[in-house]
Amino acid sequence: MNVAHRALRARPLPALAWLALACPVTTGAQEAAPPPPSPAPPTVEQFFGDALLSEARISPDGMSIALRIGAKDRHVVLAVLPISTLQPTVVAGYAEQDVGRFQWVGAHRLVYDLVPKLVDAGHVESRSGLFGVNDDGRETRKLVETFGKSYFSQPDFGRPLLPINTTPLEPASPPTDNTLFVVEPGKVERRSADYFALSRLDTMTGRATPIDSPPHAQEFVFDASGALRAVRSVEDNRVQVLVRDPQGEWKSIDDRELFVAGGLHPRFLGKDGRLYLVGGRGSKFGSVQVYDTNRGEFADKPLLASDEFDIAPQFVISQGRLVGVRYLTDSLYTAWTDPVLQKAQEAVDRRLPGRVNVIDVPRLVAPENVLVESFADRLPYSYYLYNLAADRLTLIGSSHNGIDPRRMGKTYFIHYKARDGLQIPAYITFPAGRERKALPLVVLVHGGPFFIRDGWGWDPEVQFLASRGYVVLQPEYRGSGGFGFEHFHAGWKQWGLAMQNDLADGARWAIGEGLVDPRRICIAGSSYGGYAAIMGLINDPDLYRCGVAYAAVTDLRLLGSWAWSGFGDAYRNYGLPRLVGDPEADADQLRRTSPVENADRIRRPLLLAHGAFDSRVPVIHAERLREKLEGRLPGFEWVRYPEEPHGWVHPEARIDFWSRVERFLAANLSTP
Repeated sequence: MNVAHRALRARPLPALAWLALACPVTTGAQEAAPPPPSPAPPTVEQFFGDALLSEARISPDGMSIALRIGAKDRHVVLAVLPISTLQPTVVAGYAEQDVGRFQWVGAHRLVYDLVPKLVDAGHVESRSGLFGVNDDGRETRKLVETFGKSYFSQPDFGRPLLPINTTPLEPASPPTDNTLFVVEPGKVERRSADYFALSRLDTMTGRATPIDSPPHAQEFVFDASGALRAVRSVEDNRVQVLVRDPQGEWKSIDDRELFVAGGLHPRFLGKDGRLYLVGGRGSKFGSVQVYDTNRGEFADKPLLASDEFDIAPQFVISQGRLVGVRYLTDSLYTAWTDPVLQKAQEAVDRRLPGRVNVIDVPRLVAPENVLVESFADRLPYSYYLYNLAADRLTLIGSSHNGIDPRRMGKTYFIHYKARDGLQIPAYITFPAGRERKALPLVVLVHGGPFFIRDGWGWDPEVQFLASRGYVVLQPEYRGSGGFGFEHFHAGWKQWGLAMQNDLADGARWAIGEGLVDPRRICIAGSSYGGYAAIMGLINDPDLYRCGVAYAAVTDLRLLGSWAWSGFGDAYRNYGLPRLVGDPEADADQLRRTSPVENADRIRRPLLLAHGAFDSRVPVIHAERLREKLEGRLPGFEWVRYPEEPHGWVHPEARIDFWSRVERFLAANLSTP
């Protein structure tokens, strides 16, 4: 099956007013006329405060919905909404910390973790941990150590907690018997972050039962009984997919060098013995491949593929069978193999046109109700309950209030040509109500840079900038994930070089189209995007008026350092030398393309921000650059957030930072 995409156009804006909690959705003649656009754009707080409803998941039996709920001046909590009553109950919440990720582990039980909290420099009060709780708030149990004070007064019955670095897995078809699979890095053969000990954890008792797996396994697929049947194994510079036969022997079905085209990732094993994998297997683009474990052979053709994108599939499983595949091209879509769910998708799309409508189905039963996550470029996330038999759609809640979609910008998927002829995909967002001519531009660079890409949909950073009158260009520069191996490979060892040129060429394309004012262009981004923002000021000072860099890499030589790198062994030893540069063979290039080594070439204003709690790109990156710029560079601004990791977790930091960005851009781009 070949998939399509909607290139070169935006989705139409749906005419749907904001609704109250658990309110039926009306359409057609019953819908009231929309009010006039609000007189002012939303505030910084409305964009970057904690979402009112940031995630929702339907229970395996389809009877309840778990919700992650936030509010101003209150920490994020976990609640459960019974479908029969639509009256939510908070099952986990704390006075000092936010609830983080969560998942169902049974029809009536969940696990969740916490957002890590730093209380003073160098001292961690609490990390993520892991906790179990019933859907009525009872039987709460701490499962994984947090290195902080206990959140529960009851004893742990003498059973030691799992180590702090233990993390839960969420395979395509997880257990539903109150257990889940967890891994602990650095426990197999040698103390290394790239080796994992696998266990099955009973969330009621806290007992973890080890599972034997190949020693270098990093990705795991289980059958319907919970037995480990397939893994992806990485050893030094080799990667394999191993499948376990009925006799218990492991067989390699894919063996190749790390970071080459066509590598496979196992994702789901059906009851019929068909193993579904993600990867190119010799083609230019990642697709869904199928391997028959009974016959020991691959299918002749991919199950799902695109001729322009790595489709990044996610498998939708219900009652132990594959019912659909979510995939990404220019935006997110779902290909259903179940006709009932395909009909439900069509019904929801009719009621919520112009949006991405993602349907979440119960894992254990045939669906009577499904959960719908709905969003668009100009619409924040909303969650709906859809009853199939009654053809009834009910709004549960939305992530943001006060966002008038008519004041948000339209996002388009485009291509432009780089100076060497390579076609660069990109997303461009135009501010609402402005003539698309000679506007100020922000080139917003995604992080990663490898394996990461942008997408069509709600992005508070993009829409915040557009609401302030800026065109936002998001280039999918060479090296970005999602656009085939050749596009990915073209970015190898091109930090500060061709990758940087792609960004400048995008800005010049927008100038050539008459869309933007060449005298009012800023470059911004975080992580690699922050690196690119600083290098933009170094390489193209005549193009960019200013730069905004947060959580930015400033010294490429630190990336491979054991002391100053947050990367695992395989990536540090084999990925970084190949993708970024070898510390010895490419030392001169790494020096020439490191911002900290070129600080004297920075002449334009720069807003530099970093979190002291950043383990991926430690704050030393920013501090070394700050030492060279402070007191020398007019328009230099520096902010250090003491409790933030790699990116802004707490709303106070997000609001403060983007308030600074608003003032910084206004000061530097308001006049030619």
